[in-house]
Amino acid sequence: LDRPIVLAALRVWNYAKTPERGAKEFHLYLDDNLVYAGTLGRYRASLGEDHHQTFLFTEEENLALLEREHVPRSGEADPAEVLYTNDNRVVKGKAERRAVELGPRPTTSVL
Repeated sequence: LDRPIVLAALRVWNYAKTPERGAKEFHLYLDDNLVYAGTLGRYRASLGEDHHQTFLFTEEENLALLEREHVPRSGEADPAEVLYTNDNRVVKGKAERRAVELGPRPTTSVL
């Protein structure tokens, strides 16, 4: 940008063409400073075009209320990453199959 700005929120959409190959770990840098390090949720077609995640950099209540359904919450796990057990035995699940089926991940770019 040509001049300093104040950033209150950032909306991010994950890759939708092949949701299984979307980004997972996500780092956001502003002016060469790391401002967010975490995960990016998968695209879910059931949520339609408006499936985005919002990262808030403000405590503005109106914006927080507007984006509350899109703000990632601490402790929410992707169902594909949950390990299920039955009588102390691991039940083969989505995460295990996915790791075998996907093969190498594509390279990603830095913007």
